[in-house]
Amino acid sequence: MAYTQHVAMALADGGALIMGGNTSESPNTPDTDGSHRFDPVTETVSPGPRLAFTAEADLTTPAALGGGGFLLVGPGINSALHLDSGLRATQAFDATTGTFHRVGDLALRHDAGGTATALGDGSVLVAGGEVPAISAAERYDPVQERWTAAGDMATARRGHTANEVTTGTGPAP
Repeated sequence: MAYTQHVAMALADGGALIMGGNTSESPNTPDTDGSHRFDPVTETVSPGPRLAFTAEADLTTPAALGGGGFLLVGPGINSALHLDSGLRATQAFDATTGTFHRVGDLALRHDAGGTATALGDGSVLVAGGEVPAISAAERYDPVQERWTAAGDMATARRGHTANEVTTGTGPAP
């Protein structure tokens, strides 16, 4: 079976989860809630856990969380049409249980070019995206499993990049 528009995320043990996307097996289904686990030791792929809802690369942005878990920010088109929150939905992968569950929804849509950046305190910052571009940013609290407004950027953005910025504690070079 072939997949397109899937989302992949590295796991702490060196493996990876390949999630959602479109399959050649179901051409009339826009995307899937299935996943597959890649094992680098045996170089095999096996069935993985079911997602809380579908995922698709054009609409879903992954972001690392502490403890080996991660967020999938935004659903696939299948879920966007059926969930109350549509394209604002978020799900989390719990590395301890190996399962996905739905977490708080974004206040705004950030798909179509938004970024999701893991921050040093374990939270995630989502910024920009959408058509036309938006300036909004939201921050995910993994303890409360909810999003809060993080203020607006000076300029609306989509298709941009984002990186965590850390400050050094040693002497300047």
